[in-house]
Amino acid sequence: MRSMYRSVVVKKELSQKAKLSIYQSIYVPTPTYGHELWVMTERVRSWMQAAEMSFLRRVAGHSLRDRVRSSVTQEELRVEPLLLHIERGQLRWLRHLFRMPPGRLLGEVFRACPTGKRPWGRPRTRWRDYVSRLAWERLEVPLEELEEVSRQRELLISISSSSYTFIPVSPTQLHTLATPHPPPLTPLTIKEEEVNRLFKHLNTCKATGPDSISPSLLKHCANQLSAVFTDIFNTSLETCHVPACFKTSPIVTVPKMTKITGLNDYRPVALTSVVMKSFEHIVLSYLKDITDPLLDPLQFAYRTNRCVDDAVNMALHFILQHLDSPGSYARILFVDFSSAFNTIVPALLRDKLFQLNVPDSMCSWITDFLTDRRQFVRLGTHVFDLQHISTGSPKAVSFLLCYSPFTPTAAHLVTSLSNL
Repeated sequence: MRSMYRSVVVKKELSQKAKLSIYQSIYVPTPTYGHELWVMTERVRSWMQAAEMSFLRRVAGHSLRDRVRSSVTQEELRVEPLLLHIERGQLRWLRHLFRMPPGRLLGEVFRACPTGKRPWGRPRTRWRDYVSRLAWERLEVPLEELEEVSRQRELLISISSSSYTFIPVSPTQLHTLATPHPPPLTPLTIKEEEVNRLFKHLNTCKATGPDSISPSLLKHCANQLSAVFTDIFNTSLETCHVPACFKTSPIVTVPKMTKITGLNDYRPVALTSVVMKSFEHIVLSYLKDITDPLLDPLQFAYRTNRCVDDAVNMALHFILQHLDSPGSYARILFVDFSSAFNTIVPALLRDKLFQLNVPDSMCSWITDFLTDRRQFVRLGTHVFDLQHISTGSPKAVSFLLCYSPFTPTAAHLVTSLSNL
């Protein structure tokens, strides 16, 4: 870990995104190997939290002298707590043990009750006792009832960073879990403190947009510029109009490999305004608060505390439970939508967002942003003609969420095709 710390964390050449990718793929699996069978004591919890925050604190650019809480750092980096990852794996292994048929060695060892006397002194906590207490504290379900419920096919455990909720539900009923009382339709009003905080946390290694406003300028002059841009953002929301400079983006080519043999070896990248990206962060948080309770529960992309691993685990859970029945089989259909973001029609997206309880003013603002976008290709010193585009969505911060409203329709279409 010390060598990784010296070669990754302190390297200024690596971006924050690259460091977080290394953290998720290498740093987390290494100290948590075999965590499903751990008995978490207070000393182990303290060790894991110290190891976790020593990495994340440097990635976020903080030190102990800054007195920034660990929860604030994790929320800033959008990283779930390491203890949450460990407890989720332990509960997942517990459900796997309950699902084991009679005769499996691991299941028999888990259910065994050894006889005899334990040695003198304070007895060590057994894994069964620890996981029983964990199930009661997080799920509020006794171990006996959890064992009975976990053997049923209707099981769904949703874990958030603050609490655990236990919801027995069937796969066909997952689409009916929308919140019955949607949040109120309050228009978005941006505060100066939010803009100031976003500007101060900008990554200075990011490229400058077409307006020539660099992240370094916004970060060092955040106190002077936050009030000005707050007025611009609120005026844009009130008038439902996005300035043309925020919708203009040059497209540059980035080589995919060192040796270029053709045009397919280049990746087109759109350079959007840094100011607009900060604006989108605030819009994204507002849209998530409204749409998250109403989105499809099986939608894992672009949602907080959800990832591809959750989708794979959920699919494997239902498949394995189905295959426990004799003579059963499973059919899996994989569908890949080509150029999904490039085919979004703003008018259809507006209707979908309105169905998700998004205010009409915000729908109009998003429609205006996606309409009459200006792009031009820049290749070295050559600049090509300006093109006006009114179809598709830029793969920006908040507009990655624009494809999520189409997921229920796509899922219904795929289900209809699979029944043919």
